Amino acid sequence: MAVMSMSIRLSESNEKRLLALQKAEETVEYFKRERLLNPWSVFFPALPEGSYCFPAASMPDSLQLVASGEYFGTCGPEDTFESAGYEFQREVQISHPDSSTLLLTVQLSWMQANGEKTLSLQQEYKEY
Repeated sequence: MAVMSMSIRLSESNEKRLLALQKAEETVEYFKRERLLNPWSVFFPALPEGSYCFPAASMPDSLQLVASGEYFGTCGPEDTFESAGYEFQREVQISHPDSSTLLLTVQLSWMQANGEKTLSLQQEYKEY
């Protein structure tokens, strides 16, 4: 019975990690799309350095909504969304190493039996 229980926990753990990876990749793709749709003169200033919290399963409709400031700031404990019955938290860090570079770090967090787990993806956007 212990082996079966451990197998179920591993399966659930893998499922959560795959879902987190999927949501992190969706977030990177969202910003990639917004970069393609907007010139650098719009994209770069719309995203000041700092933390952004995206507590919904889907991303906002446009860069203008992100730029409105509604998502600016770190996530609180209540800022979670559900995917496939599991709770996740999505936070994005934006930094500007220089005036022609925007560095995006997406961090997805979730709880497991042995504590909080985190998955991070990073993407660099350049002026072209």
